[in-house]
Amino acid sequence: MRSVPVGERLIFGTSVGGMLRALGDDVDKPEVKSALLAIGIDPGRLLPAYHVPEYVKLMEFIGAHRFPTLQGDARDRELGREFIRGFGQTLVGKATLAMGKVLGPMRATMRLTRSMRTVNNYSTSGANQLTARSVEVWCEPVLRPWYYVGVFEEGGRSLHGESYTVELRSFHKQSERAEFLISW
Repeated sequence: MRSVPVGERLIFGTSVGGMLRALGDDVDKPEVKSALLAIGIDPGRLLPAYHVPEYVKLMEFIGAHRFPTLQGDARDRELGREFIRGFGQTLVGKATLAMGKVLGPMRATMRLTRSMRTVNNYSTSGANQLTARSVEVWCEPVLRPWYYVGVFEEGGRSLHGESYTVELRSFHKQSERAEFLISW
């Protein structure tokens, strides 16, 4: 698979729409709209795609707005959970999550790259089955590994139940690679 250069990494508009849902009714507040427009995101007219730096600014704004008492990894984890809740309300998100439910936890986890390509044009991943109920997963590029923990946890639990757990095993900042243990 061809590696996508940093400048060409795009987050699809449906993902931005899912993230904006974390704001709830606050998205209509003038100060929130103004902040979003300053980032380059008009919540009333989403573009087909955004560059990663815009999305990172959106994550930082929404994280600070929604979780002002949390910092760093804890904030990123909650933001990942909120993203899945919001993305699951979009047409693409509903279809992606419905497919994950049909496939079951093992097959859905093993097809992670395909699912990730519904949100961006650059993510790659791999999985190695350890037991009948656990998988090692790697993803790259990853800038904020705890965001991924939240995404995987919320997605897995909403589809497969509360026994679905995600553990960050390692994160290599220089190579932007994260490794996770997922079990259920």
